[in-house]
Amino acid sequence: MDKGLGNLNASEIDELLLNSCIGRIGCSANSRTLVVPITYAYDGERILAHTTVGEKVAMMRENPSVCFEVDQVDDLRNWQSVIIQGSYRELQGSEASIAMAYLVEKLLLRLPSESAMLGNGAWTIRPKPTVGESETVLFCIDITEKRGRYEKWKTH
Repeated sequence: MDKGLGNLNASEIDELLLNSCIGRIGCSANSRTLVVPITYAYDGERILAHTTVGEKVAMMRENPSVCFEVDQVDDLRNWQSVIIQGSYRELQGSEASIAMAYLVEKLLLRLPSESAMLGNGAWTIRPKPTVGESETVLFCIDITEKRGRYEKWKTH
């Protein structure tokens, strides 16, 4: 990365996505736009995430075209940001099991979200709600475009 403003190359984009675990998903439906933070894992091809059924899931089911943003900000003159365009897709069956295992592995050392719980000594994602809980949805963002920008002024 050079000093000043610039574009991240493909490997720099992948590095930021692989090393981060919180991003913001943007979705829109019915003349409404929503941007919310989520925990995620990047498998080199797509964004994997889980959430409970609510407003964002309803919007993404209505309009699966989404954007996703991840950034790393050291200070106002030293940051990186990646924007992804893609499609929301809910995962089922063996694809969901494989994705869940990868997501749990990547997030294992981080604090779990409300839709995760401790079971048998390891964090697991609740596949079915218990009484009074919302359904957990495992989903991916199939990436159609990745772009990244940076500003860097540090010399070390």
